[in-house]
Amino acid sequence: MLEPGKILQGRYKIEKLLGSGGMSTVYLAEHLRLGRKLAVKALKPNTQSRVNASQLEAEARIMAGLSHPALALVTDFFDEGSGPHLVMEFVQGRNLEEIAQMAPRPLSQRRVLEFASQLLDVLEYLHGHEPPVIVRDLKPTNVMLDGQRLRLIDFGLAKFFKRDQKVPDPGMGSLGYAPIEQFGRGIADERSDLYALGATLLFLLTDQPPPDAATRLKDKAPLLDPRTLNDTVSDTMWTALQCLLEIEPSKRPANVEAARAMLFPAPIPVPVPPQSRKCPACGIPLQKLEQQKVEVDLCPNCCGMWLDKGELEQLVEVSQVYAAPVQPKKGKKTLWQQLLSLMKK
Repeated sequence: MLEPGKILQGRYKIEKLLGSGGMSTVYLAEHLRLGRKLAVKALKPNTQSRVNASQLEAEARIMAGLSHPALALVTDFFDEGSGPHLVMEFVQGRNLEEIAQMAPRPLSQRRVLEFASQLLDVLEYLHGHEPPVIVRDLKPTNVMLDGQRLRLIDFGLAKFFKRDQKVPDPGMGSLGYAPIEQFGRGIADERSDLYALGATLLFLLTDQPPPDAATRLKDKAPLLDPRTLNDTVSDTMWTALQCLLEIEPSKRPANVEAARAMLFPAPIPVPVPPQSRKCPACGIPLQKLEQQKVEVDLCPNCCGMWLDKGELEQLVEVSQVYAAPVQPKKGKKTLWQQLLSLMKK
């Protein structure tokens, strides 16, 4: 464990412990020359091994090749003393688990969907990377709220996805948030992160972590219906969460685009009655008038004729057969004269 005051590489001064996970510990440090606050991640003494050291280096390499506002910037990686150290941007704020636990009641669906939109954006970026990056450890404690922006802070289990991977992923991930394929029962891909996203959203709506995937598979344990604890949750949201949290990967949304469509269904367009159309010039309700055997909109106030593209094409088509008998108000053009003017533009 690094003590406050210890200096690494002659420039990183350890200030305090920020947090500790299963394999590593994260410290707040100051760059002595730049005066900048940074986060330093190091392996725990009891987890020092070639495999874990390789995983930390892999995390550094993955993050170094990424650039997105929701991701922490990696600035350095080195070996010193007890082993490898990863230096990255220090992200201030609280993680989503703390946000949910501090709230007097479960977060509203509206707020959770705001978080979901941001998480989908960063997953879309990661999964669209070449090769795709699979996080494999998306959960509330690994997502920080920095102002109004979410930031992913831990890529310790991340991997580059290879389409030709044959060997199942070894058992890894956080109980409740990792899908069944991350426990030696398959290969983690984009749908694995979408499962973790669904579990994270369910936690935010209920303040209760979902049961782990192995228990759900073995005991057929049902998910907690968030509508019983949170009256802001809609039927649509609950349906989307159940799909994201399907045990069988093939039953989940195939990608971020499909998940977004489920969480943010497009509103059904409401047709606007023709009589409700108003004159763009003066705002007076338009009146229907049959002109050249075509119904068009006419403003009774300014005598403007308002046509959409289809109406104009239809009127032009019959223009050689019919005349325009309507007499305009004093000083105004006939509808036919207006049409001719439009055609000349």
